[in-house]
Amino acid sequence: MVRHRSETQRERSSSQAAGTALYTTQQTFFLARLARLSRKTMLLGPYLVSTDRRLQLLNRALLSTYEDCRSLGVGEEARQLLDDR
Repeated sequence: MVRHRSETQRERSSSQAAGTALYTTQQTFFLARLARLSRKTMLLGPYLVSTDRRLQLLNRALLSTYEDCRSLGVGEEARQLLDDR
């Protein structure tokens, strides 16, 4: 079954009003990836210098995943994940 964008937006609006969020599989994947990368950066950050290639790669992956979340329409949720860390 193919849903029209407006139907999905209406469902999301009504579910958010009820206190629950309805995300697509892709949105869920990228939000979970952002949370995992954020956690890794927090855990490894104190042990790695800023010029360490591993930390640079983590930061680039974090930024890329954040941009993916924004392009999928869950930028606000992604921002909240990053603000909580």
